[in-house]
Amino acid sequence: PFLAGDALRADLLAGATRLRAQGLSISNLIYRWGTSTRAARKQVQPLFASASVPWFGLNEGTVNRYALRRIAFGAFTGRSVRTQDWFVRVIEQAAQGRCWPILMLHPGAAGHTAEHNAMLHDLLVHAKHVGLPVRTLAQHLAALGVTAPAASEAARGTADQPFSA
Repeated sequence: PFLAGDALRADLLAGATRLRAQGLSISNLIYRWGTSTRAARKQVQPLFASASVPWFGLNEGTVNRYALRRIAFGAFTGRSVRTQDWFVRVIEQAAQGRCWPILMLHPGAAGHTAEHNAMLHDLLVHAKHVGLPVRTLAQHLAALGVTAPAASEAARGTADQPFSA
C-alpha cells in the first residue's frame, strides 16, 4: 500500500532505526512504494543521503539525489536486458563525464548466473582501464560531498536539504 504523510515518515523512521540498530550503515533508499512522489521525497530527505526510483535509466546532467535512476544487471532485468556492448558504451560515456550509471545488482537471486558475474568482471576491468572510478553509491556521493544524515539528525528531521549533483 502507498503510505503518505505521518504514516510514511513513521514507516521510514522505523525501518531506518531497525537497520541502524543492527549496526548497518544505510545511506540510499530504494522506493518500495512503486513511485517517487514529491511528498515521498520530502519524507525521505531527512533520513537518507539519496534515494533510487524504480525507473530504468542513466543519471545524466544535473539530477535530484532523491530521484536517482538505475540499471538492472543480472537477475530481475525484466524487459531491460542489455548486452555487454551496451554496458561498454555506457562506461565510455561515463568516463567522458556525460553520465553516471548505477547498477542494480541481485547476485544472490536465482536468476543471477555465472555468466552475469563474468560479464560484470569484464565491465569492471574495462571501467578501470578507461579511468572510470568504480564505487558504491555511498562512495560516489561522498566524493561529491554528500553524506547520510546522522541518526540523531534523522530522528529530529533536521538533516540538510538535498541538492542536485
